[in-house]
Amino acid sequence: MTSATPDHVTPDAAQSDLRAISDSFLAQIERLTALEEQKRETPVDDPAFPRLAQEVEEMTRALLARATSQNVVAREVHADAVSDGGTTTIEEIPAGTPVARILALWREVERELADAEPGSPRARELERRSAAYRTAYQRAYESARAAE
Repeated sequence: MTSATPDHVTPDAAQSDLRAISDSFLAQIERLTALEEQKRETPVDDPAFPRLAQEVEEMTRALLARATSQNVVAREVHADAVSDGGTTTIEEIPAGTPVARILALWREVERELADAEPGSPRARELERRSAAYRTAYQRAYESARAAE
């Protein structure tokens, strides 16, 4: 189920990482399934059979490593969601939110914060969102810069 993400929900780097890991995990499972099917259809006396078995093993090890990293990131995202009171699904986390979009949302929250009553629940929520946008912006900016 894919649903639209409200504008006020911008993924932080951990959420984006979780989405990327999950997407690549699913793609890797598809590749592993195709490779295993190929191995099952290959005669066991075929010289390619041992190579295919080796590839299945290597891909399975890589998949296990990806599952471990996904677990670490999932725990971080879960802890953040519980402490922030926010909720979303992996499907709702936009992959690769552009830096300019994050900056625009951050500025919008800052304008709202300027009008909010200091210390009010609304102000606290806006401060939390502002901090999340700041972190997301920094990470997206660093990521874009590293890609240059």
